Amino acid sequence: MIQLDPGAQAAYVLLGACYQKQSAYPEAIETFTRAIQLAPLEPTPYLERGKVLVLLNEPTRAQKDFDRAAELNPDSAEVYLRRGKLHLQQNALEMALADLEKAASCNPHDSIIWATLASIQRALGNYAAALENFTRAISLNASSAQTYLGRSEVRELLHQTDAAYEDANYAVYLDPTCSDAYYRRGILAYCQNNLARAHSDLDQALTLDPREPRYLHDRGVVRYHLHYFDAAYLDFDYAIELLEQLPQTEVTVHHLAAAYYGRGSVALVQQNYQAAQQDLQLSLAYNPRDASAHFKLGLTYNILGDLKGALSNFTQALALNPDDADALYARHQALLRRQHFGDEERARQDLHRYRQLTGSFGPPSPPLRY
Repeated sequence: MIQLDPGAQAAYVLLGACYQKQSAYPEAIETFTRAIQLAPLEPTPYLERGKVLVLLNEPTRAQKDFDRAAELNPDSAEVYLRRGKLHLQQNALEMALADLEKAASCNPHDSIIWATLASIQRALGNYAAALENFTRAISLNASSAQTYLGRSEVRELLHQTDAAYEDANYAVYLDPTCSDAYYRRGILAYCQNNLARAHSDLDQALTLDPREPRYLHDRGVVRYHLHYFDAAYLDFDYAIELLEQLPQTEVTVHHLAAAYYGRGSVALVQQNYQAAQQDLQLSLAYNPRDASAHFKLGLTYNILGDLKGALSNFTQALALNPDDADALYARHQALLRRQHFGDEERARQDLHRYRQLTGSFGPPSPPLRY
C-alpha cells in the first residue's frame, strides 16, 4: 500500500496514469489529487489531472489545472499543447493558436505540435501557414495518416486537387483501416470527375464505418451523378435517419439540410413531385439560404401548377445567386405563363441575362444538376 508521505508523490502519479489507462477516471482524479497534496509545486500532477478532466468533459476544471501547470513549468511544450487542444475543442481559436505557438517554441521537434498548429491555422483560414506546418510535421514523422489527411484538406482548399489526392492516397497506404482516408480520397476523386473511383472509396469508407452520415450523404451525391437514383435515395434516407437521432448542433443542421436536399433532388428526377416538395421545403427550413434548393422547389411548384410558389422560389434563388442561368430561364418561362403587367419585360430581361451567361438561345438541360 502506498504511504502518504512526500517521497510517494511520483508513485501516486504513476498509479494515476495506470487508472487513466484503465479508464478508471474517478480513481485517477483522486490519485492525482493526492499527488498534488503531497507536492503542490510539482507541475506534472496538474497536467495529468487536467488530461483526465478533459476526458470527463470538464473543460473549466481542466483549464485551471493546465493553467497551474503552465505557471509551475512555463517551458513545458506538453502543457501548452494540451491547453491549446482544449481551446480548439471550445472553438477558442486565437487562444489555441497562441498556446500551440508557445508549444512549438518550447519543442520544435514534435510533429504532433506542428500538425495541431496547422489544424488551428486551417480553421482560422490561414491556409498557406497550415500547409507549411503540416509539411513540417510530415518531415518529422512521415508515418501519420492523419497528418497527410490534414495536409490533403488544406491543399484542396488551396485548389491543389491533384496534390490533395496524392496525400489522401498515401494516407490510405499508411492506414488501410482509416475510414476517413477512403472518404477523403473518394471526395477528391469526385472533384476530379472520377465517379467510379469515388464510388468505390465511399463504399469502403462505409464498410469501415457504416453509420457515418457524411459518408452516406456523399455517396448519395455520387450515385445521383451516376444515375443510380434508387440507391442514392436510400443513402440520403439513411443519412436523415441517423442525423435526426443526434443533437441539433450547427453542424448537424447543416448536414440535415444537405440530406433533405439530396433526397428531394432524387424525388424530383423520379417525378415524385409531392415527396420532392416536402423534402425541399424541409431542406430550406434547415438552410433557407440554399439557392439550389429554392430553384428545385420552384421547379417542383411549377410542375404541380403552383405558379406563385414557383416564381417566389425562382426569385429567392436569384437573390442568393444572381448568375444562376437555370433559375433565370425558369423564371423567364414562368413569367411568360403568368402574363401580369410588366411580366413580359421582366421575362425579356431574364432571357437576355441567361443568354449572356450561357451563350445559348435554347433552354437549359433537364434538371439533373445537383
